[in-house]
Amino acid sequence: DMALANSSPRYTPLVQASLANALIESGNTQRARQLLGTLAQPKDASLAAQLERSKARLLLAENKPDEARDAYLKLTTYKAGADAQYTRMWAWDGVARSQSALGQKQAAAEASTRALQDVDAVRAKFRSEEFKMGLFSDLQSIFDRAISLYSDVGNAGQALEVSERSRSRALLDAVRGRAALGRTEAAGSADLASLQRALRSDERVVQFHSLPDRLQVWVVSPGEVKSQSIPIKRDELVELVETFRNSVVRGRRNAIANADKLGAGLIAPLGLAPGQRVVFVPHGPLHYLPFQA
Repeated sequence: DMALANSSPRYTPLVQASLANALIESGNTQRARQLLGTLAQPKDASLAAQLERSKARLLLAENKPDEARDAYLKLTTYKAGADAQYTRMWAWDGVARSQSALGQKQAAAEASTRALQDVDAVRAKFRSEEFKMGLFSDLQSIFDRAISLYSDVGNAGQALEVSERSRSRALLDAVRGRAALGRTEAAGSADLASLQRALRSDERVVQFHSLPDRLQVWVVSPGEVKSQSIPIKRDELVELVETFRNSVVRGRRNAIANADKLGAGLIAPLGLAPGQRVVFVPHGPLHYLPFQA
């Protein structure tokens, strides 16, 4: 609102679109609808596409997933402007969210995959490494959604491979400019079949992925992949790990009780057999958890 009051005519449409998104995010769909209803169609192709995305997003917030899906689907064929691929990527993500709201989990998962196909191409268009890092932080929501959806439809292998791709992309962004990575290294992550061939009969890989609403876990053996959701939200997991670490660092007596609590929550549900050799692959806040403790 403050920006709108001080914006020039050139930037007013952009600020209005941003304000509409902020209103949707804050739950004020009525005012967002009023604002979007007063906006003229922008001449700039990229801004016009952004406005259409906001309208589709509003439909989803108004609990009109059918209309939202149709609006997003129109944007998946968008070709005008320099940001056309960017628009199509987020449009497919919107289709995924709409299909999910309709209970169409498989269709939603497939739409998320379509969105992920454009991730690297979209990043390549931006020159600023700082901006790319910020962009990838936003794109992480697409990875998270795909992992959640594929897990929900029972496709553990695909969910695991999306998680791997998410990790490899984040790692490459983190070390870019500080490590000489070859083309082959930069392109891939460990595929599931290769991982399973490398495991011995008594070895298990336990891979975690912290989602906003749960912790997804895969237990990989040479012959199968078992997937499980643990009902621990990402924010709750951060608190659990910090509490445990603080109790250890400060020499508190409750360190053992906190360790037992984490073991019961993270390890016990996985059904690992005695004597199995375990490789833990952490994610998010679990990078700060000393599993050996």
